[in-house]
Amino acid sequence: MTFSTPDTENNVLSHISIKGNSEITDVYGIGIGNTLTDIKSKRSDIKIMTEHFRTYLHKESSKISYEMSLTNYNGPDKENYTFDDLEGSKVIAILWNR
Repeated sequence: MTFSTPDTENNVLSHISIKGNSEITDVYGIGIGNTLTDIKSKRSDIKIMTEHFRTYLHKESSKISYEMSLTNYNGPDKENYTFDDLEGSKVIAILWNR
């Protein structure tokens, strides 16, 4: 688990990241190793976001996002992945942002 506080002037915790073999789940019951299907069944209207060659699932109104592995996609890196590209992928990190 990683905690970060870039806003050191106000000492506000602004980012928590859980990676590795953690059994911690979020408020929706999603944890490390859950699949795309697991997430879609628990969170409707989830969207794909790619940033710095990493792929995340998130919902605009939520501060929780999930970094996903790309087990089914073997092509070059691209900016816009589809749910078909993420089929079979798993959560490799859960991120809470302020």
